[in-house]
Amino acid sequence: MEDTIIEVFDLLEMQQRARETCDPRKLYKLWDDVLKRYERNEIGRYELDEMKEVIWPSLNALASIRRCVNGEVLNKRRLRKRA
Repeated sequence: MEDTIIEVFDLLEMQQRARETCDPRKLYKLWDDVLKRYERNEIGRYELDEMKEVIWPSLNALASIRRCVNGEVLNKRRLRKRA
């Protein structure tokens, strides 16, 4: 997947890009692009809501995974210190 910003907003293409992205930084960058377009009135509330429905669940899932992984690392470090 490319890092470039899509010049003309195509809702289906943007949704597909969001679904294929597993990198939180890229998802935040994509969300930031969507918000800027909304603020400049390049897209409407419908497009904003549709993109939010695709991006936010992915970001939440990735954040949960990261918390679990970080929690496991911290727990392992604590166990090592106790031993």
